[in-house]
Amino acid sequence: MSKSGVLGHFGTKEALQLAAVAEVIAQFTARVVQPALSSEPGRNRLLALCDNWFGYIADSGLPGGCLLTSAAVEFDTRPGDVHDLVAKSWHDWRRLLRHELTRADLDVDVDQALFELLAFGPALNQAVQLHGDKRATARAKRAVRRTLGL
Repeated sequence: MSKSGVLGHFGTKEALQLAAVAEVIAQFTARVVQPALSSEPGRNRLLALCDNWFGYIADSGLPGGCLLTSAAVEFDTRPGDVHDLVAKSWHDWRRLLRHELTRADLDVDVDQALFELLAFGPALNQAVQLHGDKRATARAKRAVRRTLGL
């Protein structure tokens, strides 16, 4: 399909971007969040969420890796509906991780641990996409466990 054909289907570039982000959020939920919900709440679910996230980043099926990670960088200073949808998706992700961090009852500063966990995803995306680091996923998983004192 031509570029103008794709754009014609959605009407505007922004509508196309919103549809793409919404689809990626649905894929993220299906591949990362939903499988983790079968894990015991707290520590086990938190580890499952992080491990699933890293697996998704390393193999999202999209060129460039995790679109939500890339979109966060691209739209962080661009106001509008796409920015708002990307920001909401990250807000929801942060809230879920914070909830499981709190339930895990670990001897960590929850705010600091959350900050570090959230930093590992974009770092992994860059290591995989920019540098082709095949060991980056294992490193990210070790970083999570070190941050959590496990």
